[in-house]
Amino acid sequence: MDFFVVKSDTLRGKIYWAVFIGKQAVSPKYKAEADALAWVEQRVSKLK
Repeated sequence: MDFFVVKSDTLRGKIYWAVFIGKQAVSPKYKAEADALAWVEQRVSKLK
């Protein structure tokens, strides 16, 4: 759920989350991509 916490506070985040859910339903490989994206964005946000 870290991905949701990172993304859910903005409109862009809500769009990403909706896309993530849709893609995960299609193929589990997208979950790894989304998790990696969330991890990177968490690190970037801590630097700001």
